[in-house]
Amino acid sequence: MSKPLVPVLTAELRWLEDLPSSVEFSDIYFSHENGLAEKQYVFIEGNHLLSRWQDHPQDYFCIAEIGFGTGLNFLLTWSNWLHNAPENARLYYYSCEKFPLKREDLHRCLKLWPQLDALSEQLLQQYPVLTPGFHHLTFAKGRITLILMLGEAIDCYRELLLSGDRHIEPTLRTTFIDAWYLDGFSPKKNAALWQPDLLDVIALLSKPGTTLATYTVANTVKTNLQMAGFTIQKRKGFADKRSMLMATFVEAMRSDKPRHTPWHVSCKQQRNTTKKALIVGGGLAGCFTAYALAKRGWQITLLEQEKTLSQGASGNRQAVLYPQFSAFSSPLTVFMLHAYLYALRVYPLLIKEGAGELKGIFQLAFNQKEQRNQMNLQQWLSYYPELAQRMSADEGSQLCGIPLHQEGLFIPTAGWLDIQRLCNTLVDHPNIDIHCNQLVDKLGYEEKHWQVNDFHAKTLILANGFKACDYPQTKAIPMKSIGGQLSFIAANEQSQALKIPLCANGHILPKREACHATGATYHLDVKDITAQPADDLTNFSRLKNMATSVDWSSDILDHWCGIRAATPDYLPVVGAIPDATAFNLEFARLADNAKRWLPYAGSYLPGLFICAGFGSRGLTMAPLCAEILAGMINGEPNILAQSMIKSLSPARFLVKHIIRSGNHN
Repeated sequence: MSKPLVPVLTAELRWLEDLPSSVEFSDIYFSHENGLAEKQYVFIEGNHLLSRWQDHPQDYFCIAEIGFGTGLNFLLTWSNWLHNAPENARLYYYSCEKFPLKREDLHRCLKLWPQLDALSEQLLQQYPVLTPGFHHLTFAKGRITLILMLGEAIDCYRELLLSGDRHIEPTLRTTFIDAWYLDGFSPKKNAALWQPDLLDVIALLSKPGTTLATYTVANTVKTNLQMAGFTIQKRKGFADKRSMLMATFVEAMRSDKPRHTPWHVSCKQQRNTTKKALIVGGGLAGCFTAYALAKRGWQITLLEQEKTLSQGASGNRQAVLYPQFSAFSSPLTVFMLHAYLYALRVYPLLIKEGAGELKGIFQLAFNQKEQRNQMNLQQWLSYYPELAQRMSADEGSQLCGIPLHQEGLFIPTAGWLDIQRLCNTLVDHPNIDIHCNQLVDKLGYEEKHWQVNDFHAKTLILANGFKACDYPQTKAIPMKSIGGQLSFIAANEQSQALKIPLCANGHILPKREACHATGATYHLDVKDITAQPADDLTNFSRLKNMATSVDWSSDILDHWCGIRAATPDYLPVVGAIPDATAFNLEFARLADNAKRWLPYAGSYLPGLFICAGFGSRGLTMAPLCAEILAGMINGEPNILAQSMIKSLSPARFLVKHIIRSGNHN
């Protein structure tokens, strides 16, 4: 049975002399005397951060926090980082919050600290829609990344564990938390944030020398920290407070429960210090991946089979961006939501004039299934009206500019984009070298380098749609090819009034260059496609069946066709490509027990990655997928929950096959 998505409940505040207090926990968010100075003393100085940053040899420094609250710790850390850390170093700041503040409450809280106004405004601009799970926000031109995790603290931080086993977790991890802020409400008010199980997870994410600071010196906290593997030390408290607590990690004492077989982790994780990569495929996935790596200083050679970039499935000059919202939780619906929210932060920075409009779309409730879906969404959307609103036919008519006869769902932040222009914008970077007319029909590997035509590099990324799974190295990844055709009809006096994309069993877009784009058809298992008059008729028939009073023109001016790539579970494949033969042998014992604990990682082909399988949702999912993959390749801390990384892993199909092979019921 499907599990419903549970919305995040926001904090209820009580204001005491202009200071915020939690109604839920009957406790204040910061000191009445000087909250900023207290946090500087307890967390910045308590973790010796300024001296550590100045002497820090690593590319990344990771801070993790229990309780985001008003964001004051984050803003203070951000300010200190800008003034004290090396310019080439990046800060990753993890924070969890079960009851986040509404944006207006956060704004009121942060107004109390005018010295942080410039940073506060940037946080408020990016403050996410408060949906469950991980939200990652980037500031200071990439120098600072905030991973804001909404939910129970122990659930959030468990999602950062690779295995949960105290013996192999440190051998699998390439990044650790360097410093912890334990800033939850008092242990007497919020005991869940100080429980032994959570502190055990904190220990598993730490390395010897990781520090921790907290204002509380409660005996239970001291005991639980020691049992988790920390040495503790008291320090004079801030102002008139007697003491605070500092701790240093030595060694994890216990494993998490349950432990997870880390099949999604490579047993030979090697960092490519040359920062050079080949990318096969000059469509949306390839261009976004090139862009994400180029921003990180990588030199990219981008190979495209056609004469120009953004052909094939990415050749659509007016593609619709919209998510597939659901009231039920599944890996697909959760990832779709996160990817869409990330895309909304990215596209406004990339869209040039005339290359797209994000003014909303209207999804008609065109059949019983869609009506049920929209009805089911009502309660969920009551918490998130900024995502979408159900509207009557009359309300929809006002928004769309044409008369509608059906109710539907208005998604105000969606819209359309010109993918070809978007791709050209993405690759307009000095670190990206483009080579077209490059048919890649085989992959070679010699002397730790991948050989593709006349090019070679230690890192190779396949982003060429359904063709990415045509090689011997990738044949274990199932991929469906789905052909489709758009038709372009002449605009007339009635139709040119359409203001936003209208979607049903097909879609119609506002006039552009005297015509409307409408479609699209679906043809499964198509490897080669040409435009067909029959598909134009199918598109026009669907358009005529939309519940509108518009007399659409039957004058078909042009058409476009392409082949989409989709996986059996409709999630993309993003990550390292497994060595199928070795992997199947390593994890064969999962066949008789899918939850069996196996204390080792998997075998993956060195330096070979994939980013493909977006189906008809490439605009929604490609930006986040490219960012995830670039972070993996560059050896960065995770910005995504491990359960979601597994759901995207190319190796998931091997694991599913192994498990199914042992199910004889």
